[in-house]
Amino acid sequence: MMGWFGNGYGNGFCGFGPFSGGGFTGGGFAGGGFLNLIFWLVVIVLVVWLVRSLLTHHNSRPSAAPSAMEVLKRRYAAGEIDKEEYGRMKRELAS
Repeated sequence: MMGWFGNGYGNGFCGFGPFSGGGFTGGGFAGGGFLNLIFWLVVIVLVVWLVRSLLTHHNSRPSAAPSAMEVLKRRYAAGEIDKEEYGRMKRELAS
């Protein structure tokens, strides 16, 4: 199979790599061009995955948990607690 994928002995598009003739291993074998293509596809996919995981991990920091006072204010605004309970809990949080 000549051309883009090489002939398995280091020629063509996939001529550089561990399965090319004389590349990392010192000698090629039949089917090396196809194996080289698979090898480089795996390397590219791993690099893309690594970069994406580093970027998304860096940008997706969890937001800080709301403070107890913020939760109390939200509950009072939503009508979950009445004015007396809000005042009592606010005093407890302040002390």
